[in-house]
Amino acid sequence: MKKILISGGIIAAVAAIIIGGTVAYFSDTETSEGNTLVAGTLDLVVDIDGNIQNPLEDPIFNSSDIKPGDSGEKTLSLHVDNDACGYVEVILTDDNENDCTEPEMDAESDCVPQGDGELNDNIIWTLWDDEGDQSGWQCGETPACGNDPKEGNNELDGEYENVLLSGNLNQDFSEPFGELPASNVLYYGISWSLPGTVGNEVQSDSLTARLVIKAEQKRNQYPTGCPGSLLTLENKDSQWVITGGDGINGVMRFNPAGSTFDFSFAGTAPEKGVNYSLIYYKNDWPGNGSLLLGSGMSDPSTGAVSFNGSVDLGTDLPAAGDPNSGAKIWLVLSNDFSVSEMTGWNPDKYLFETQLIQYDDTDN
Repeated sequence: MKKILISGGIIAAVAAIIIGGTVAYFSDTETSEGNTLVAGTLDLVVDIDGNIQNPLEDPIFNSSDIKPGDSGEKTLSLHVDNDACGYVEVILTDDNENDCTEPEMDAESDCVPQGDGELNDNIIWTLWDDEGDQSGWQCGETPACGNDPKEGNNELDGEYENVLLSGNLNQDFSEPFGELPASNVLYYGISWSLPGTVGNEVQSDSLTARLVIKAEQKRNQYPTGCPGSLLTLENKDSQWVITGGDGINGVMRFNPAGSTFDFSFAGTAPEKGVNYSLIYYKNDWPGNGSLLLGSGMSDPSTGAVSFNGSVDLGTDLPAAGDPNSGAKIWLVLSNDFSVSEMTGWNPDKYLFETQLIQYDDTDN
């Protein structure tokens, strides 16, 4: 019995040694300290003719005794601290007749002082990107700089300046600015004018409007690009170099994602009084699989051409099989395009994209 007990003790000791060995695994510990998450910011700062307004509370315009032929302009510069998508709204809040003078009664027999005025129907508002003679923004905090003297100069006179809004304020306006990159200062001009052809019907009338400028977070919300993205089309020489400086160009604004390709186009075509087609050109020649976006006739006197559309393309851009990383957009003579490919080639009469674009057809 004693031998058995001793043997049992030995077994227990051995077991203890074995158990002690099994808990001594190799180990190593690394510690990361100070893990912190901080929300970013999106602050839109508006500068009016060099005066920062943050928040924007004061009226941009406050004019009285307006007469036909009068006008006013301001330059807005927009600053954001994170990449954003911009929007502008102009909302009519008051439209008053105020009084009915004798000359106004002669011009407007149904005038009543408590009624709506006609000033908003006749005054013309214009909003444009004051981009100057070079594509993009060159000047930073110093408008009309040496790199581009027309950028931010509060005149609609530059090669790359595009009208965003223009018209009477008989309806509310809403328009996307497109991209608001944090790395740049963006200049926009805003003006009003009362044409000299307007008569006594606007005497004593008044209007009040609200201007809303909004910036929305781009990252995660608009991964394919901001609504109202902008593409400039230019005429190019035989080496595909932009000719420029001749006022012959166009601008397409478009939404880079959606169930339909929504766009507007406005510009000056090389040829006057002819039909033009805006197309997506799919490489290679003759572009089999290209798509028609819209068409319009250039003005016989000025060559101005404009149209818009909402087209169910049934595909992303660029389409499958296109070797390019983005889509080519061309304005071509309608007679040189048929259904889905080019049938003629007159490049001196066309406008070509200045960069490739992408479009996500969300229901395809």
